[in-house]
Amino acid sequence: MDPEYKALTSVFSAHKSYKSWAVKQVVAPKKLKYKSLTKDEQALFPWMNQHIDYLEHSVNLNAQFLEQIAMTVAPMWGAEPDPGVWAECSAQDLDKVRSILIQFAREWSAECADERAASFGRILQECENLFPDVVNRQNVEILVPGSGLGRLVVEFVRRGFRTQGNEFSYHMLTNSSFIVNHSFCENNYVICPYLHKSSNVSKRTDQIRQVYIPDFNPGDISFINKEYPEIPVADLMSMVAGSFVDLFASRTQNGFKWLQHVFSSTLPRTLSNICEPCTIVWPTMAIGSTLALSCGITRATRLSP
Repeated sequence: MDPEYKALTSVFSAHKSYKSWAVKQVVAPKKLKYKSLTKDEQALFPWMNQHIDYLEHSVNLNAQFLEQIAMTVAPMWGAEPDPGVWAECSAQDLDKVRSILIQFAREWSAECADERAASFGRILQECENLFPDVVNRQNVEILVPGSGLGRLVVEFVRRGFRTQGNEFSYHMLTNSSFIVNHSFCENNYVICPYLHKSSNVSKRTDQIRQVYIPDFNPGDISFINKEYPEIPVADLMSMVAGSFVDLFASRTQNGFKWLQHVFSSTLPRTLSNICEPCTIVWPTMAIGSTLALSCGITRATRLSP
């Protein structure tokens, strides 16, 4: 099997295998421990049977959502529609699916809006301030390496910027493709992203809390045309798969080299704005410039031109 095809289909297999894996991880241990108690000990936890039922229901909700992603996206990415011929998934793939559920909540739920405002919001506001002419933003090219599930890319497009997302992970690429292209209304899907967190929760219901995504329909970004009909919204967004270093810099393991490459590819008058929690923005001070965003920075600083 081709290595790339194997890597891709193992992601879809992880989505399909989530239910059985999650039952073993979350539900089965609870049942086993509860049954090992004496009748008198079980009487101290009269809520346990119902809680286990809720856990099973939460697993089913997540499994339905993840299976829909796999069966929808696989044919679009050239994979066979029959899951039986997909590559087997690894434990790492399954754990990645668990983290993807939390990422969906962080990027695409209303309840994480404050978190996004503290990170994405600062970046977006800075760029809006730098380029106040909404119509001319279509001439400003935004590059978002490590674009995750695509929310920041969509937010830039909603503001009229020409934006390209860059992502290396098949997990992120396939899931972002689904949420951006196959959400037909606000709160189209329901998931239980915190199901696998049984510690550091204040009450049992936190673990099985349902979250609705997306908080708006990402396919409906043409509203900006109502005020600015001259903006070609349909042409503003694109995605490219692959390593940021390989695609946009030299093939070197020296991190400073590709930072220098991106910096030198912009115009001389450059404002470098590093915003917490982990995003770098290189906007030049002229229309037609390139902005590059990347992850990995943990403290804020600013370099003047």
